[in-house]
This record gives sequence, structure tokens and C-alpha cells, in this order.
Amino acid sequence: WDVGGDAFFWQDYLGDLEYVRQACRLARKYGPEDVKLFINDYNLESDWDDNKKLKSLINWIKKWEADGATKIDGIGTQMHISYHEDSGILNSRKQHITKMFELLANSGKLVRVSEMDMGYVISGTYPNENKVYTNTITEAQHKKMAEFYEWIVKEYFRIIPPAQQWGICQWTS
Repeated sequence: WDVGGDAFFWQDYLGDLEYVRQACRLARKYGPEDVKLFINDYNLESDWDDNKKLKSLINWIKKWEADGATKIDGIGTQMHISYHEDSGILNSRKQHITKMFELLANSGKLVRVSEMDMGYVISGTYPNENKVYTNTITEAQHKKMAEFYEWIVKEYFRIIPPAQQWGICQWTS
């Protein structure tokens, strides 16, 4: 991954484990006494890799916390998703959203949907999707998206134990 000659990555200097541990130490030392530290990432609901990104993230958290001093309080998921008219694709996405919430609940961490927004796809998969844009979306399509939003929120509250629920934030761009 080439980001240019002047790119700086802390992990290149502190290592895969220590850069997160150091960030946590400093946040706990200089932040508010009740600070909550979250790891936040996108595509944790991904069906194309069977939620492997989330599984990997949970394993990384275990590695970071293995020193006995580092504590990650929660996991945030950025759900930049789409409603798909193709029921096969939509059902696969739903199954993996459910699996994501189950994995997050089983992590024992606080769970926050830190960003959630939704597009509308008539057919195809990324990057060759046939999308509907905001200025042409119909009321019936809005209703389908609203039902999908509602389903996601209900899954969150159904699966994530109340003590682990840290909220849902709507993302707008």
C-alpha cells in the first residue's frame, strides 16, 4: 500500500502491539478518568469474507490486551451499507450483520454503531452496482430502506446485551 514518501505509521516504529498499547496508556493517563476507548473500523459486517475482518480485529484486541495493562473498552462499527433489491444479496448481508452483532456481543466489549448510512442498489455488487441516487429515489424505495434500518436497529437491541450497548449514530455525508 503506497501512500507516498512522507507517510508516517506509528506501528512501523513501535510495532504492531506497542503502538496501540502506548495510545491506550496515554489516553488513560491524560484523558478523563472515565474515558472509554474504542477500536472503530468499517466493513465488519462484510459478507464477502464471512466477517473475517471482525474476527481478526477481535483477535488483535486479545493480543493488545495480553500484556495485562492495556484495556480496549469497546468496538465501533461503521456500517456504510446498501439496501439491495436482489433478495439473495440482501439476505446474505442480513445474515452477516446478525453474525457481526453476535461476534461483537461475544467479545464482551461495549458495542457502538459509530456510523450508519445506507445506499440503494437495484442490481449488481460493488464496484459494479446499479445504484439509485438521492434525487431519483422513490417513496417505495425509501420505505424499503426504512424497513432495513429498522431491522438493523432491532437486531442490535436483540443481540447486544444491554450492558454492552453503547449506541447507534446516523452518519450523513
